[in-house]
Amino acid sequence: MKTRLLALLFTAAFLVQGCVAVIPLVVAVMDDGATVVAEVPVSAETVYAKTVELAEGNDKLTITEKDEAKHYIHVTRGDDEASLKAVPLSAHRSQMIIMTDIDGENGDGNKQLALNVAKTICDKLGVEYQVVED
Repeated sequence: MKTRLLALLFTAAFLVQGCVAVIPLVVAVMDDGATVVAEVPVSAETVYAKTVELAEGNDKLTITEKDEAKHYIHVTRGDDEASLKAVPLSAHRSQMIIMTDIDGENGDGNKQLALNVAKTICDKLGVEYQVVED
């Protein structure tokens, strides 16, 4: 599974070299959840701040961990979990990693949740995207 995720990441890196009009949202489903990775033309601080703002504005979510220095947030909704880590790549570019785990849910449900989170964040940041799957 890690090999497939790495292959998808390399494919995404190849796609975004040069022009970054539309970013790829690379999605991988594992036994215990799903992961979406995207390189966004926005600082890690901005990605993190917008994610915190969205989470705090959703009364169905509980923020269980928040680390501004690491640009990391973990939220729950009942037994379901999601986290985001924004990794700075430069002053105006970051890698967004979203992981989800829906209690008792199959891979499709986890994949959909991870994609919905990524799409919501990209929409709020004004970043255009395209889903890339294996």
